[in-house]
Amino acid sequence: MKPTKRAWLIMPACAFAGLVHAGELRLSPYVQYGATHNANLFSEPAQTARADNIERAAVGAFASWPISRQRATLAIEPSRYRYQRFDALDHDEYDGRGAWTFEVGPLVYGVLSYDQRRYLQAIDNRDTREPDFIVEKQPEVDAYIAVTPDWQIHTRAGLLEL
Repeated sequence: MKPTKRAWLIMPACAFAGLVHAGELRLSPYVQYGATHNANLFSEPAQTARADNIERAAVGAFASWPISRQRATLAIEPSRYRYQRFDALDHDEYDGRGAWTFEVGPLVYGVLSYDQRRYLQAIDNRDTREPDFIVEKQPEVDAYIAVTPDWQIHTRAGLLEL
């Protein structure tokens, strides 16, 4: 019986899977709450300053999964801001990151990552008091190549998209 093309693809994958050791997935959830008083919310001259109390609540999680000599990580944190007087500024933000820490033999290692966050643009020195949000997206690769045990070449490439 002659092996099919699919068998030729599956056999090396199965053999490789037996060599890879996946460690325990670690998950660390958390909850945050904070309150701040801003005495000059809009950065105005002292005689016209307007103050407000701001509450921030967030839930988040960090996950890490070692796979052989590599590691996958994921972090996410959505948060809610509530203003006591200027409730038109109430808003939601988020911050997330995924990363793959890689190692290719003893000579090449680094991190391949993607970050994305959404946050409120500063409201001082603007013509409007309407909320304006910024979304940042940032993929990046950070790699090291060992030339000798004491010398390395460090390369980094990334893109910041707003």
